[in-house]
Formats: sequence, structure tokens, C-alpha cells
Amino acid sequence: MNTQYLPSFIKDLKALKSTPVFEPIQALVFAEIPNITKFEDIANLKKLKGYENAYRIRLGDYRIGVVFDG
Repeated sequence: MNTQYLPSFIKDLKALKSTPVFEPIQALVFAEIPNITKFEDIANLKKLKGYENAYRIRLGDYRIGVVFDG
């Protein structure tokens, strides 16, 4: 799976380095998501209404927006 990250996401993630949620988010977006075969395998994934391929992943108090192409 080809994974692309917006520069704003990387910036926001760097701002979380001193928080306890940094490690789980980093593991999810850089290790788990690029290696999945089906997006249904991602925990806490919810389809966004009004978008064909847009989803959100809930991780604690944070939400990660994801768009799947193909």
C-alpha cells in the first residue's frame, strides 16, 4: 500500500512528541497502516459521511483522517 502524509500531519505529530499518545499514533500511522491488506483491519475505523473513501481513526482524544484510493 502506498502511504502519503500531509506536511500538516507531520507538523501536528511532532507537536505531540512530549505526550503519551505520541507513541501509539506513530506506531499506527508508520507501522500498522502501511502494512495492512484490508482497511477493515484497522481498529476504531469509521467511515465519514459524504465522502466515498474517507475514514477517521479514533485514538484516545485524537482523530486521524485517512483517505483510501484504489
